[in-house]
Amino acid sequence: MPWIQRINHMSQSEKEGLYRLLIPPSLFRRCEINPLTFTNYEGVRLVRFYCPEREETVMIEVKRKPDDPDPIYSIQVSDGADYTQISWDFLVVNDPESERFYIDVDGEGRDTLWGRASRNLPEEERSLKAGMAPGQIHKGLGLTREVVGGLSYFAKILDIKSIHLEALFYHNAIVYERCGFTYFEGFKRMQRIQQLFQPGGELFKKLDGSNPFRQPGPSMTGSPARSTTIFWMKAGPLPRCISWSASPARSLRSRMGSIERATVFLFVQSNREGSHTWILAPALRSSSFIS
Repeated sequence: MPWIQRINHMSQSEKEGLYRLLIPPSLFRRCEINPLTFTNYEGVRLVRFYCPEREETVMIEVKRKPDDPDPIYSIQVSDGADYTQISWDFLVVNDPESERFYIDVDGEGRDTLWGRASRNLPEEERSLKAGMAPGQIHKGLGLTREVVGGLSYFAKILDIKSIHLEALFYHNAIVYERCGFTYFEGFKRMQRIQQLFQPGGELFKKLDGSNPFRQPGPSMTGSPARSTTIFWMKAGPLPRCISWSASPARSLRSRMGSIERATVFLFVQSNREGSHTWILAPALRSSSFIS
């Protein structure tokens, strides 16, 4: 039986004890939450675990206050193709003190499904001008590395060999890259996209100021600086899915592209000394959020 489904068959206290590892420890301090009872000083429970016995998924939601409309932290993990894999389905991290941008609902109040079903262009433009990245309704809290560390430890103690995760937006993939991930396939395609964004390239020409999301910005010449304009641009037949894998051996931090989705594999493997390394693995799917 795959691991998440197996854990979901345990008692509630046992499930929460294991899934607690998927919550960054700094959040307990930030929100003043007891890590054993998941309550604040007033005894109000602020952590919700969705892990029904018959499901192969777990979703964890943390709020600073019970009546907050948006969670400060939410993560979902599910079983992979076999017992050696798990899938990191999505991650949401919000700074509740920051301004809220309603890009997640359109003008008629319908869920935009992160831009897949519809879009709220006025809110996206307002968000862009505020320096936000695509998909963000609040600023993040910079927890990605801490989340990756907790998820990696969770995998190690269960002897899970691979963690499959997916990036919904370009900036997500860049953050994963900075955490040690690199391409497994699609590298040449991304190089081609970078070339098209160079001065004189077809995609560079589309940065013509014709709408707020196509404003001219820094050229993609290998500089680690990244243009918010390029992050937001949706132009032409750009790739819908790029495959990534985790490996510290090669960083593409200076590579630029405009991708909407990417796939990542984090492989965890014990070596003779008992420590763990990341190795390459193939992947192909899509969907995730990070701060």
